[in-house]
Amino acid sequence: MVASIIVCFAFFGQSVQAATLTNVQDIMTRQLISTASNHEIRFVTPTGVDAASDTITITFASGFSLAGIDAADVLFTHGPTTGFETGETLSASAAAGVWGVGVSGQIVTFTPPTNALVGEIAVGDLVIVRIGTAAGAGADRIVNPGSTNAYSTYIGGMFGDTGTFFIPISSGDSLSVSVTVPTPTSEGSTPCSGGGCGPGAATIPPPPPPP
Repeated sequence: MVASIIVCFAFFGQSVQAATLTNVQDIMTRQLISTASNHEIRFVTPTGVDAASDTITITFASGFSLAGIDAADVLFTHGPTTGFETGETLSASAAAGVWGVGVSGQIVTFTPPTNALVGEIAVGDLVIVRIGTAAGAGADRIVNPGSTNAYSTYIGGMFGDTGTFFIPISSGDSLSVSVTVPTPTSEGSTPCSGGGCGPGAATIPPPPPPP
């Protein structure tokens, strides 16, 4: 079995109206071309979710196959410390007390419950999204692109925060990845390019608890 691969990336804000997500990571089990992989995407939201209209979207680059992915393949939790404090009930459509999860092409959309109020997801919460067989009842995984490259993934939606990160897909699983998040400027920080972006390395957190 291939050990989980933690991928940490720099990201940048998309507009002056949107807050920038922090501590963005994608923990993958495989980064091999044309191979199915579990994903655990983590980020801290500076804004939170306060209404039923505050959708969260995750857009994977063209080349990733999300065929077969549905609400049963997704685990969605959040909280102030571990990110596992609150586990949300998921379904294909939002309802009272239930988050909707929809997949269309490359986009996974999370729609808050119809009765969502201020603090549905608190300001500063760590949000964790598991996609694949590590989601408990999950049966399907996302299939990696067939070509080696660094593929962008965008987090956005109506909740007000944004971030872009990059997933390196390789012809082998033995990747060593560490990235430093650059200091933001008044116009927002910029993504890393080439071999790195400044001294130091991002801190790798411990692996997640078993599903």
